[in-house]
Amino acid sequence: MASTKLMHTKNGKEFYKVIVTPERGKQYSTRFYPEPQWSDKTTQRQLAKFAADFENKVKAGEIENRADKKEKAAIEAAERAKLRTVRQYLEGVYLPTKKQTLSKKTLDDYKTFFDLHILPVIGDFLITEVSVAMLKIKRPKQNKDEIQKPETEKALTVEQLRYVLECLENEPLKWQTFIHLCADTGCRRSELVALQWSDIDFDNLTVSINKSFGYTKEDGIYLTTPKNGKKRPVDIGEKSLKLLQELHKEQIINKILTAWVFTQDDSAEAMFPNSPTGYFKSFAKRYDIPDFHPHLLRHTSATLAILNGADIASVSARLGHSDISTTLRMYTHANEESIRKAGQTVRDALKKESC
Repeated sequence: MASTKLMHTKNGKEFYKVIVTPERGKQYSTRFYPEPQWSDKTTQRQLAKFAADFENKVKAGEIENRADKKEKAAIEAAERAKLRTVRQYLEGVYLPTKKQTLSKKTLDDYKTFFDLHILPVIGDFLITEVSVAMLKIKRPKQNKDEIQKPETEKALTVEQLRYVLECLENEPLKWQTFIHLCADTGCRRSELVALQWSDIDFDNLTVSINKSFGYTKEDGIYLTTPKNGKKRPVDIGEKSLKLLQELHKEQIINKILTAWVFTQDDSAEAMFPNSPTGYFKSFAKRYDIPDFHPHLLRHTSATLAILNGADIASVSARLGHSDISTTLRMYTHANEESIRKAGQTVRDALKKESC
């Protein structure tokens, strides 16, 4: 059965994404744009009809998705390549096809890899002559001493975070507010960029996280629900509240009448979702803060909360994780201090039992 999801274009135009998944691993999608004058009842009736028609066309094989088109192109390329050498295929078919979807850097990396490892060995063989045995190599056994577990994602210490916040005093008000909210709430970059003034509860010191900006090559920038599909309230501190109030006042003084909390410079349009990443990089360069990016502050907020006694379930809800297991997997790493506290907790419990 077809599923539908309400979405918005960057300009705020409402549409429904209609998705059909006839079998596992295959997905077909299209858009349905309701007429502005339609009532909700009419919209849902027309949407249901549109979705059913699209599903029938998918089942009848009348619709091709990206995977189908790629598979078809690959089969055609393979047919053309049967009487070609590996070199002719890579240079005449494979790379030109990939040029349409890969960046120049990635394409150059592919070429380098082929020149170093593939072409010197089997470049002059016909495609039909290449066998599985020719491609097999024995994987060298890894020395136990060389096996390393992946490092846990880094988080700032309290002192490092204080330094970041001190450096903010020299920055524009918009970015002071954005970075404070990143550290204070642990929200995702895409969620903060999508904040509107109606989401801020100044009396109860909370923000409502109920939307997010997304991006795909097909749809461009669009407004959607948070990553787990659920709305959530997140508390904020006095400093964040004060900065939000000052930012709102600044927008009014500059006659920027907008629903968005964070906007493009001198504009009422919402900030581009990737703008924070660029700003964080320049900020890091100015103040010598290595590997500084929005997700670092999200991770720091969660880590500091847990190391200072917050329970995992509460942190998970605040971060907007769809499942508490995600939080457990990402944030239950221990440092020397948390290990010491764990041991002391056991010792304190034993003392109470003996009394």
